[in-house]
Amino acid sequence: DLKAFDVVLNEADVDTLQERPRFGVVAQTTQPIDRVRQIVSLIRQRFPNAKVVFTDTVCQPTKQRQSAAIELAAQCDVVVVVGGANSNNTRELVATCSRHCERAHHVQTAADLRPEWFTGAETVGITAGTSTPDPLIDSVERAIGELTAHREEGSRGPDCRFELNAA
Repeated sequence: DLKAFDVVLNEADVDTLQERPRFGVVAQTTQPIDRVRQIVSLIRQRFPNAKVVFTDTVCQPTKQRQSAAIELAAQCDVVVVVGGANSNNTRELVATCSRHCERAHHVQTAADLRPEWFTGAETVGITAGTSTPDPLIDSVERAIGELTAHREEGSRGPDCRFELNAA
């Protein structure tokens, strides 16, 4: 008995919703669960008399990968997220990492890496979108090692931490 629907992309979109007696909320499977819960909370605050039902459709690997990315980014000077430009999952990982690490970068291939990203870095983290092929991740890892190996005499390259399979 769905009579109307709205697409809510962010918190500001909640202000555009029309009052209804009930709201059903589902989310794209790759959305960060914290963002979805925040939007549901805002709908409940804006419409306290409405029945708001949230059906959690966010996939478990996405939830786990987002949590692992937060933990990784908080421990690193630089985070590199590997994945396709059109992958929503990868874009969300980049956004998540950027909130917890000022130097988060998205690459599609090792050729996208820039040496200046690693200047002064002690710890580099690598994560990837769920559909990113392992050989691509491996090539980015090797390239980071090569880029950081040419540091000043006596200094060592950064430690690397990897969060690839949070499931």
